[in-house]
Amino acid sequence: MKLFVLLLIGFSMCGELWASRPEIDSTAYAKWKRIDNYAISDNGLWVKYRYAYIDNEEEDRKARECYYICNTRTGKTRTIEHAEMPEFFAGGNWISYTDGRDSEKPVTYLMELQNERKIQWNRAEDPECLPDVPIVNYQKKGGSRVFLRLNRPDSVVYNNIGCYELSDAAKKILYIRKSETANELCYGDLFTPESHRMIFRDTSRSLNRFNFSKNKGTFELHPEKTNPGRVQWYTFELTGKTGLLADSHTWQLPEGITSAPRNIRLLGNGTLFEFDAIPHQKTIQKPQSDVQCDSSFTLELWSWQDPVIQSVQALSGYRKEQEKLDKYLYDNRTGTIRQISDGQYASIRYQPGNIPHYALLTDNSAFQLQKDWLYIERKDYKLVNLQTGKQHILARSQTQQAEWSPDGRYIIYFDDQSQAWKRFEPERLKTENISEAISFPVHNELCDRPHPAEPYGIGGWSADGTRMYLYDRFDIWRVDMDNLQAPYCITQGIGRRDSLILRLLDIYSIAPLRLDETKPFYLDITEWKTRNSGIGQMNGSKLQKDYFGAFMYQCGGGSQDGKTLLLSRQSFSEGRNLWVYNLESHRAQKISDANPGHCGYQWGSVRMTEWTNGAGKRNQGLVYLPHGYNPSQTYPVIVNYYETHTQEMHTYQVPGWSCAMLDISTYLSQGYVIFRPDVYFTVGEPGQSTYDAVVSGVEHLIKQGIANPDRIGIEGHSWSGCTAALLITMTDIFRCASIGAGVVNLTEAYTALRTGSGNTRMFMYEDWQCRMGKNLWENLDAYVRNSAILRANRITAPVLIMHNDKDEAVEFHEGRNLFLALRRLQHPAWLLNYKNEGHFIGNKNAQRDWSQRMMQFFNHYLKNAPMPRWMQEGININERGFDQKYDFIK
Repeated sequence: MKLFVLLLIGFSMCGELWASRPEIDSTAYAKWKRIDNYAISDNGLWVKYRYAYIDNEEEDRKARECYYICNTRTGKTRTIEHAEMPEFFAGGNWISYTDGRDSEKPVTYLMELQNERKIQWNRAEDPECLPDVPIVNYQKKGGSRVFLRLNRPDSVVYNNIGCYELSDAAKKILYIRKSETANELCYGDLFTPESHRMIFRDTSRSLNRFNFSKNKGTFELHPEKTNPGRVQWYTFELTGKTGLLADSHTWQLPEGITSAPRNIRLLGNGTLFEFDAIPHQKTIQKPQSDVQCDSSFTLELWSWQDPVIQSVQALSGYRKEQEKLDKYLYDNRTGTIRQISDGQYASIRYQPGNIPHYALLTDNSAFQLQKDWLYIERKDYKLVNLQTGKQHILARSQTQQAEWSPDGRYIIYFDDQSQAWKRFEPERLKTENISEAISFPVHNELCDRPHPAEPYGIGGWSADGTRMYLYDRFDIWRVDMDNLQAPYCITQGIGRRDSLILRLLDIYSIAPLRLDETKPFYLDITEWKTRNSGIGQMNGSKLQKDYFGAFMYQCGGGSQDGKTLLLSRQSFSEGRNLWVYNLESHRAQKISDANPGHCGYQWGSVRMTEWTNGAGKRNQGLVYLPHGYNPSQTYPVIVNYYETHTQEMHTYQVPGWSCAMLDISTYLSQGYVIFRPDVYFTVGEPGQSTYDAVVSGVEHLIKQGIANPDRIGIEGHSWSGCTAALLITMTDIFRCASIGAGVVNLTEAYTALRTGSGNTRMFMYEDWQCRMGKNLWENLDAYVRNSAILRANRITAPVLIMHNDKDEAVEFHEGRNLFLALRRLQHPAWLLNYKNEGHFIGNKNAQRDWSQRMMQFFNHYLKNAPMPRWMQEGININERGFDQKYDFIK
């Protein structure tokens, strides 16, 4: 009983302490930190990280010089003061860093982490630390290189060393030794150079680099200075055996080529050589340097056939693009040369294998003029037969990348038109549907933009490259390249059954991932309904959630044995910190604490809500509730949205000054509810789509007793500024509105420019974010219907507009025109133009001003706070900078 009373008193005291916490205001922002520059060692035993202050320059300078080193086994953390650029090496057993307090003579230290033995690097040259072994090397003036073993008083000097490569855990070295008479390729034990074998001696001294793999290698020589186009290739083995592979001087170039081969590249095992050449019919245009510029006037000539419009040319320093050189192949077996492509290509990827027989050519030349109205570049895919040089078009007008299967038998690509995965077999010139037998769509079903829906993706391949793993929305499918009609769901349909998005966990981000299904494999899991996430293990037909919860995580790397992961984890309630997770023991350990207790300030909470929207569909959104939320009360609500937000359910909202949108944490501490509904759009009707989602969501909050129906505001910036401006012409449910940098006249903005790039805005409407899907003349009525300024007389809410005169994305006159329209209608409106600022406010003082004025605006209309003088009186040109008028009217 006494224990119960003590606990009750303790909980009561904690509640009082929490209730007494101050609100988040401008003084709070300087206290928040983030995790910075973190990494895990190769052996998984150590993690390094530091903190960085988000809005406190003085404290940030101090924090960035202090690194924390955590032992993942013991959990103990030590600090390294005044450290710069710490890096793990020697398998993670050592760390190097620089003490830069003396800027003229910074000191480098090498520290053995287990026993904290520290070596001060007293040499003028910077050390190069080997990643796997405790060996350090440095290059002396004159070209000598010194190797030192840290665990022994042992070193060796290589004079005049060039390119080198270490192998066998740095026990062996392959290198080029240079002298005045010759360059020599040598091999032997790293610390016994006197016993090294000389593999090749080059008296032309053009031996400068080599390629080596699995006991065999190649190098090239440029033996004749009088013939710079001549290249010789040699093969070599570590035994000392060498042989001439090819000599470009012997190649019989076809008639019509006007120059020696350029940019020669060895392919595969050296059977084929790729090079550039200039046919005689092509000419390289040289600038006419003797022609004087006529500066008496300047003409800007826009031509409908220009590949790049004048505004882009002006910003990019336009130069007429030279034609690409034609691609040729030399066959070392037959001595023949054939052209494989003219200059019309974006990329060439050769068939994997020792002797490629085909190449995949990407050609975007037909779509260059369409960049004005296509956001995603289209391209054609062509197969090139390397034996004949003939080309075959395998797909046209595609947005996704095509790639070779690992075994080189097929070209794999996602077809935009059929929304299916395809494989193309070069030998038979045959295309087949890979995903047809999969029961569910393999493209993004939620894509609401005009451009083709993207695929969910390829997860990886089997070790032998004969089976690929494809994603649908929830599950993972195995497709056997030899039996396309029998795909197998390796996640057993569990993802779709339980609304879990399952993806193969790629610890090292090495593409493509190779999966061994005979062993349990790890998955990244996201629960669609809650956005909870984590790591699971698929063992046979069972899915086990090993590390899963109400948080968002990212993998920050792993140990070389694949047993230990470094994770960055966050949620709205706990903040973003580092965790170490052991895949064998399933043990998670928190190793950092960036902002304990939210720095002592009031904090809110977030929940997901769901309702039926105006289009009769289920709609989700996030409701951020203020500190001390009382379900029996209604609250002032600000609708703050962009497109979709539920994926941010577990995002930590760090307080800070506003550069555009309001700061959620600050407004929660001030007693507001923030509502962020998901908006999915119907192409051609962005306004109605926004109305269907947002207004129904607000009505849902009113019915739940959360929102005070007389105290609801809305805020949008950029794209949501455009739709929010449109929304307040369609409903009077909002008491006030803040519109930032939004397009208000689609009919005019369609042919306007993005001044930051000089590009037209057409692509925004036809192919991308504005989701009109057609050009202005194909759907004029829709462009008119979705232009807020043409309906401004229907606006009932007072409007605060923020739009800056150097906005590089949306031209300033959009915001100004909305203000002028409302002024003409004698409707309450204010326009804030932070001079020389862009689409987002970068100046810290301007951010402070905007944050304060926006808060005062919402407080006045949603909390009945007094009106500040700037809203009543304005600020005339002579008062700028002298009287900010933040104070309230008495």
